[in-house]
Amino acid sequence: MALIVTQLVSGTTHSKICRIMSEFFSTDHLNQQTTRISRRTITNIADKVADLMRKFESKVLKLEKSREWQIDEIFQKKGNGNHFKIINVIDVDTRYILATHVSESRGLKDALAALNKAINNARELPEVLKCDGHVEYKKAAERLMSGVKIQSVPKSKDFSHINVIEGTQNRMRGTISRRKTYKSMKNLQNLADIFRFDHNFFFRKENVDKPPVTHAGINLPSNLTWKKIIQIANLVVETKIVDQLIL
Repeated sequence: MALIVTQLVSGTTHSKICRIMSEFFSTDHLNQQTTRISRRTITNIADKVADLMRKFESKVLKLEKSREWQIDEIFQKKGNGNHFKIINVIDVDTRYILATHVSESRGLKDALAALNKAINNARELPEVLKCDGHVEYKKAAERLMSGVKIQSVPKSKDFSHINVIEGTQNRMRGTISRRKTYKSMKNLQNLADIFRFDHNFFFRKENVDKPPVTHAGINLPSNLTWKKIIQIANLVVETKIVDQLIL
């Protein structure tokens, strides 16, 4: 399972993952039969891991007090000239991705949904929220984030206004290729969330030796792997052991 997740994060196609896993499990030594992994199996594993990690997140992954959030989106092909929108919210100082929300639009309803996810994954609201001038983000923030300073500046006026989330979304393209067409919003949401968790557990910003998750008040091993994360998440979700993971 962990090996498949690692391949998904790296942007490997389902077909290639099938070949890699077939080679990895080239022979079942117990019954001398070749083990094959289907594309459906990979999709099911992504669904299971994403669901597990979201449950784990709801219990223990809460960002501490933060100074600034940024919100933005990328477009992903869904066929017939249409696109899904992946709305992301990030904490600037820690680079912790608080939310990824896949939708058909970036209207007020989906802006509210994305910000609600971010708020639920934080202990406090930020001092400032920055966006690129998209009016629905500003409206959603005004409704949900009373007291927060909202800085809405179009990219045409200041492209560097939300440069942190722009850089993170460029990294997301390593997992979710702009060339690929996605038919299922659920599958795209699962992949976007898997990228988000991978980023939060493993990404190191320049001159910082700790990943974003260490800033979220979570006591996790320093030598994390996806295998260990899945084991820890299963332990927390199934046994409801939470206290020892919260600093």
